[in-house]
Amino acid sequence: MRILLTFLFTSILPLKTNAQPDTRRHFRTDGIYFFDNGIDTLKLIKDGLQMQLDMIKYMQDEGIKPKRDFTHNDSIVISSEGSCRHEYIAFFNDTCGTSFGNVDVRDSGNTSSDLNYIDELRKITLGDSIVTIENPDSLLIFNYKMNNFTFRSINYVNDSTIQFIKIGKGLDFMERIAVCTIKKDGNMQVKVYPSFDPMFALNDDLYIFISYNKIPPDLVEAKRYFELKK
Repeated sequence: MRILLTFLFTSILPLKTNAQPDTRRHFRTDGIYFFDNGIDTLKLIKDGLQMQLDMIKYMQDEGIKPKRDFTHNDSIVISSEGSCRHEYIAFFNDTCGTSFGNVDVRDSGNTSSDLNYIDELRKITLGDSIVTIENPDSLLIFNYKMNNFTFRSINYVNDSTIQFIKIGKGLDFMERIAVCTIKKDGNMQVKVYPSFDPMFALNDDLYIFISYNKIPPDLVEAKRYFELKK
């Protein structure tokens, strides 16, 4: 009798353990998480030219950007406060994805290029696309984008929160830690911290989930649409 009970216990327990449901809120891979601050103007940083030139020189010295002549665009430094800002987070699978943002005017029509950029990074990251780049300068830019706009090592902090390094792989001064809480409605609250001070949030924004087959023609209007629906 004892042997029979022992057999039943050891046989049923694994079945019960394996049947435990996964109660975590999972991020979705069939669309993008999108944030738009809803501001239509650009706010330039006073005396920002030297700041931009110093940053470009540092990146060139590190071999990140090709050495080239400076242009007018190098003198434009836009403040993240009080200026247009919209950002994307897209997960390719359970372990990797992309995260990047734009500071641009609303009528620039960059939606399709942003989505193509996400799709390109997804294919390259997952190995679905073979890339051959012969131009050394283009290769530098490509490596920079792959290292700074894709992320891996997604970790669950708890059942509804994930964490990953958002930007700046290999560049300590640029590293950002994204802590994302997946809400019941499918959207995501994203707090971004500098790696050297994980207690101070640089941003705390609500990212709206939009599936790939329901993306509005003008993506920058998405946040306003959801605000009106509240």
